[in-house]
Amino acid sequence: MTSEFAVAARYARALAEALTDDATFARVAKQVRELADVVSGSKELRTALASPVVGVDAKGRAVAELATRAGADAGTLRFLKVLASRDRLALMPQVARAVEAELTKRSGVRAVELTTAHPLDAATKERIVAALETAARGKVEVEVKVDPDLLGGVVAKIGTTVFDASLRTRLAQLRSRLAG
Repeated sequence: MTSEFAVAARYARALAEALTDDATFARVAKQVRELADVVSGSKELRTALASPVVGVDAKGRAVAELATRAGADAGTLRFLKVLASRDRLALMPQVARAVEAELTKRSGVRAVELTTAHPLDAATKERIVAALETAARGKVEVEVKVDPDLLGGVVAKIGTTVFDASLRTRLAQLRSRLAG
């Protein structure tokens, strides 16, 4: 976990604790994601939010104006004000990911990062999801990534647990055993 994401995760946890109503938290999470997408999509805005030359108040006003125009509610605006006061608005994309992770955690669904060597067909994905739900002892939300360097197989990450059934890892293990 990068240090930026660790900082973002602290803000996301604080937001989750402050917003005890699930519907409100979901709405704020959606609005934070939408605003993070705006930040991610604008090089000028990313540069301004990261710049030490631009004052904290100016950054806060700019993001508050964007959020207000987008129809953000009071909870979202208060959260943005906290981020602005601590000069953390440049972390909006990481904050949005962390808030979404908190939302997923609150709903009881475990987030799974599944990396495969090749795109999966629907039937294979269903079988893998069923196996992951058994391993996680509950529902999972799977994000699939393709990494041709795996050669074959899959790597699943549930929280801090990694299930590595990739051909690359098996070949490395075999190479290690042969080397003695």
